[in-house]
Amino acid sequence: MIERLTTLLFCALVFASPFFASAWTETWIESAGAVVDAREEGSARVSLHVDLRIRGGWLTGLELTGLDPDLSLLESARAVLIGEDGRRYFPSVEVMGSGVVWLRFNRPNAPRRGRYRAELHYESPLAGPRTLDGRRGIEFTLPGFVDDLEGAEIRIIAPPEASLPRDFDPRAIVRHHIEDRDGEKIFSFRRIQLPRGRSFTVRVDLPSERPPLEIVEGRSFG
Repeated sequence: MIERLTTLLFCALVFASPFFASAWTETWIESAGAVVDAREEGSARVSLHVDLRIRGGWLTGLELTGLDPDLSLLESARAVLIGEDGRRYFPSVEVMGSGVVWLRFNRPNAPRRGRYRAELHYESPLAGPRTLDGRRGIEFTLPGFVDDLEGAEIRIIAPPEASLPRDFDPRAIVRHHIEDRDGEKIFSFRRIQLPRGRSFTVRVDLPSERPPLEIVEGRSFG
């Protein structure tokens, strides 16, 4: 398991008028996770979620950084912030490039005090099946956060022939579970705590690609 230091910053911005920026908010990130559907070749479909708590003020902007620089939003699934009471807030989404995405909420309807789950759905070439260090595999990194997390979980939906890396240590601080289903295998990785600023990377291996069958004209087989 490899961990890299990246950052995922959530910034709360409140604008009183086009000419004046004031007010405040207290926001804590409590936990985060992602479901990575990488059953097919090409880009993986990622559903990222972040659980946060607003203790005061209101939230008009969330900045996510450290994501796949080449991500593209899924048109079939809108970004959303879901409150404890089930209320849904649909932000405008701006992909800024270099792995940065902004979620913006209009102030009259901006979320206020309470607990929420932010969800972002996108396609990621970086999370799809590819060659990693000379081996075929699937790898995903949950970037570091500005707060200590009480939990971080990554689920990878992979082809049925996928397996844990040979160097995976089951005694590590990462808990894991594997579930076989028809035509797919689901790997779940969880950390009970994730220190501030620490990223969380998981990987599963895939069999090497088989070379195409060479047909030689004029030769009989069997």
